[in-house]
Amino acid sequence: MARNFRVSISETTILLFLFCCLSSFTSISLAYRPGDIVPISKMGQYHSSRTVWHDMIGRQCPIFAVNREVLVPLAKPTGYTGADPYKISFQVGREKFLIPWLLLINRKGPEVPMIDVSLRYSGNDLHGVTAKVVDMPHHYVEIHPDIRKQFWDPEHWPKHVLVRYTWEEQSEIDVATGFYVLFGSGLVMSFILAIYVLQSSQDKLARLSTVGLIANKGQDFLSKREHTFVMAMPEWIVEINNEADLENPNPRNTSLLHCSLPNSLQTLTLETNEHCDSKKETERGLEFEAGGSFFRHESAIGRDLGVLAASLYKESKGNLRVLDAMCGCGIRSLRYLVQAKADFVWANDANDDYRRTITLNLSQEDNRVSEGERKWVVTHFDANRVMAECYLQRDFFDLIDVDSFGSDSSFVRSAFGALKLDGLLYVTSTDGYSSGGHRPHHSLASYGAYVRPMPYSNEVGLRMLIGGAIRDASVLGYRVTPLFSYYSYHGPVFRVMLRVNRGKLPDSRHYGFISYCTQCGNSQAFSWGQLGQIYCSCNKEEVPHPLIVSGPLWTGPLHDTTYVTEMLKLAEQWGWAGSGSGTGTDLEKLLTQMIDESDPELPFGYIKLDEVASRAKVNSPPLRTMMSTLRKEGYAASRSHIASNALKTNCPMDVCVRLARDLQQWSIVEG
Repeated sequence: MARNFRVSISETTILLFLFCCLSSFTSISLAYRPGDIVPISKMGQYHSSRTVWHDMIGRQCPIFAVNREVLVPLAKPTGYTGADPYKISFQVGREKFLIPWLLLINRKGPEVPMIDVSLRYSGNDLHGVTAKVVDMPHHYVEIHPDIRKQFWDPEHWPKHVLVRYTWEEQSEIDVATGFYVLFGSGLVMSFILAIYVLQSSQDKLARLSTVGLIANKGQDFLSKREHTFVMAMPEWIVEINNEADLENPNPRNTSLLHCSLPNSLQTLTLETNEHCDSKKETERGLEFEAGGSFFRHESAIGRDLGVLAASLYKESKGNLRVLDAMCGCGIRSLRYLVQAKADFVWANDANDDYRRTITLNLSQEDNRVSEGERKWVVTHFDANRVMAECYLQRDFFDLIDVDSFGSDSSFVRSAFGALKLDGLLYVTSTDGYSSGGHRPHHSLASYGAYVRPMPYSNEVGLRMLIGGAIRDASVLGYRVTPLFSYYSYHGPVFRVMLRVNRGKLPDSRHYGFISYCTQCGNSQAFSWGQLGQIYCSCNKEEVPHPLIVSGPLWTGPLHDTTYVTEMLKLAEQWGWAGSGSGTGTDLEKLLTQMIDESDPELPFGYIKLDEVASRAKVNSPPLRTMMSTLRKEGYAASRSHIASNALKTNCPMDVCVRLARDLQQWSIVEG
């Protein structure tokens, strides 16, 4: 037995020695030599979207212990607009030192930014990295006079950013290596002495075993005493310990069940974010902070429409639970709470940097209601994850607002699963390129519609968005009805409020294809059964292929007349009629135009008077006069809220051209 014990002791000593050696080899493998390339990768962030980590090539990386300056190209992100702030982050070295977000584009000031990176090292080890954005020195700009113009030009890509790597040598004691040496030496000496004692006498071994048995019994006794003491602790101490365990300063590590925490933990949300200076903004009488979030005053009208629809829902149903899946600074969530009288609002945004701003804004509304329930909650998760979790937990909402960026339509299908039947879904698109027909394959992938350039492309954007929602809803067995559709030139922004119910669109009568004839200027709608019969009656052999076809799209009314009328009445009741939103847009005028546009006799699209004048070879007639003339001729006509110098009518283009010529002649005769 003693012999076997000696063998096991020797094997243990060898294993520990090998472990110490491997630990030292690991530290050596991370060492650098002067002149070595230090790997670095970058990630970009814009409008709450982040790219993946991209490794930078060698000539852009820092070189160990060598000061240098490099130019790093920034490719234009997909869907990026010039108004978006663009941030960048780095991971440096094999140790993955993280450089926090650095604001590069849309900084305050006209100077060209430069990234100053400071790297600390001692010996062959990299100890830390810091970075900041500074203004490029003027002598650089003088040498390269075009660098300022190219960097701030929104159409010039890729942009090049100058990065300066500065190395700072530090003399530090390698505490970790010294600890490993002392620990390893003491461990080896302890085993040597233990082996000597064990080999000296069997009697000593027997006495040592007896002492170990007594010690184990004593340890068991102490453990039982300690367990008895813990069980006897007062309940209030146990509760305090449990609450301390629930404290989580990083909201990303919190489960989605965070919304069920007791009200006593609400104060934690204010302690988890750093302070950021932000001026106060005002919208419809509510003060709030925008912080560093992406915020536009021009979007206030879209928020007005959403609040009006939510309030009508609350009046008709008696209850309103809202999920703001991409809340930004939280102004929409605040308005749903205060103005639409929502019973509960879940404010979610994937960017946890906005947490303090969102929480401060929502704190204007008391978060405590009866029976321990909360009125609002703030989380920071991917929107699809939030809505999928709501579906799995059968936690359904009356209104879901998805203010997404670009043409990411993946949120729509997730939203259907988290929405109550007869609920409202407020969807968004900011992809003006796809609606303009410049990326037909992209629109086909996002919305299932192959869109080509047409003169009423902004209305096509709304119909493309509705058609994509119809496609996703049909897959899940739902039927959607547009209540109103709103286009705003800034962005551009396409917003549609949909009502969702069970069932499918009857006969797909408003889901088909549209065409525009470049020869005569007329537009037509075609059903799926007419795909092989698409033609224009004016087709002539000398003009090959004059028809432009797009689809499938929504071809029905963009608005529900009754619903928009109720919205207008509520806006007048609240005193919102007029241009009080601060955007210069008259809400009463907009809703009135939407009511006129919802005339069932009006087809899709609109006619620009500039195109009529070009075909008629006359000056553009006044819009009001043209509308009055069309109505006298028995045609339906209305203004378009999308284009100021355009009208919607069921009058053919050739008749419009004739009437424009007649108006020109009458004006000459009267003159």
